[in-house]
Amino acid sequence: MNHKLIRMMEEAGFPFTPDTMYRLPEFENLVRLEREACAKICERGDPLVKAAMTQHQCAAAIRARGRCED
Repeated sequence: MNHKLIRMMEEAGFPFTPDTMYRLPEFENLVRLEREACAKICERGDPLVKAAMTQHQCAAAIRARGRCED
């Protein structure tokens, strides 16, 4: 079980009921998919575009993703 994920849920105030624990792997998978989508922001495009994207631009694109509905 992902202890970091559990700690984050505790910090957010999620109640730890049997249902919460049962659905934890499903939530963990959603977090993993979101991280992968963010990583793809930094990888997408042709090599010239990737080389031109700065760390700042990549971070800005990821933060923008958090403000939109996908």
